[in-house]
Amino acid sequence: MQGDGPVDVDFIDIIDRWAAERKPVMALPAVAATLPPAPPTIVPQAEPTAAEPVQPTGRTMATGELADAFDGIMDVTSQQWRKRLGDLSNHPWLKPARATQTAAPHPATWWPLKFAELLLERNASLESLNRAFLAPQLKPWLTDWQEAKRERNAFGQ
Repeated sequence: MQGDGPVDVDFIDIIDRWAAERKPVMALPAVAATLPPAPPTIVPQAEPTAAEPVQPTGRTMATGELADAFDGIMDVTSQQWRKRLGDLSNHPWLKPARATQTAAPHPATWWPLKFAELLLERNASLESLNRAFLAPQLKPWLTDWQEAKRERNAFGQ
């Protein structure tokens, strides 16, 4: 290769010559039939990211008690909660938390854990709900709330 000019190389010609000079590859012996069967593929099961919904059981609270206990959650006052709890036709999302529906003068009763879960689904802050369960009105449900919250947050969420 002399000179300073470009070298004219025909790569296709080089490849063609190389392929013509190659010897065919011999077939591999059939060893697959003599190998033991492959072990089954283990696919890890995904862990649940959310706890099972709270099953309403146990003690209940009257409408006024529940409204007072959740005063300020989601910027709703206890008086506003009383109105919402008394008007389920306009707030049907609250129905799963109602334990009993009674006629006046007896107030309806509510499951506070289910109520808190419904608020959480509507983007109430977990921190504000945790604080609510530390208050004397909700203290009897604190352990159950902590257990439900722990399952929901198994992956730090």
